[in-house]
Amino acid sequence: QEVQPTTTQEVSVQEQTQLAMTNFSVQMAEAGFDGLDLTGMSFDRIKLHEGTFKLGSEEVMLGNEFDCIVHGTRRLYVVRQHTGQDAKTFYSYDPKGATTVDGSSTEEMLAEWAEDGFEQPDIKEYLEAMATLVNRDDEFEDQMVMLSIPPASRAKLSGAFAQAMQRLKATPDKIILKCLVGKQVGEGTKKFRPWAFKIVGLAD
Repeated sequence: QEVQPTTTQEVSVQEQTQLAMTNFSVQMAEAGFDGLDLTGMSFDRIKLHEGTFKLGSEEVMLGNEFDCIVHGTRRLYVVRQHTGQDAKTFYSYDPKGATTVDGSSTEEMLAEWAEDGFEQPDIKEYLEAMATLVNRDDEFEDQMVMLSIPPASRAKLSGAFAQAMQRLKATPDKIILKCLVGKQVGEGTKKFRPWAFKIVGLAD
């Protein structure tokens, strides 16, 4: 009885980001601004690195927690040349990494990797969430961002959304979600801190 709402929500939430992006492009085209397509690279990305949330290419420190409203999610694949730290990397919405997020073919790049001895790139499935930062007293209030949710944290996000559906009767885009640095997982070189999530209220 509790599993069904979670499954239904995962399906609908997966479609929300693509729908929002498509609607934006249509609205812009109708207003005379054709070709303005949104992708995952349209907004600064928040990542969790060494126990701190960092925003954008400037890696602005956001600390160990922040509040946001998630507008939608989609699967994002991080394709790495190999598992080493110096590996070349790109983002893709294709499970096999056949294209980059802007739709460009990666055939030539993957062929070069194969020639260098990396025939099977390392591909990990992340969750990309389009969100707005809220409850801030700095210049990032109401800023649109992309969250890169790693594989180990995706289930926690699904659980938070399922609770919102069950307890608050609210869809994910109607709640304020607090993103926190979770407790350390693993040992040695494999230790890391996952994302954690908490519902802190309803959005206006």
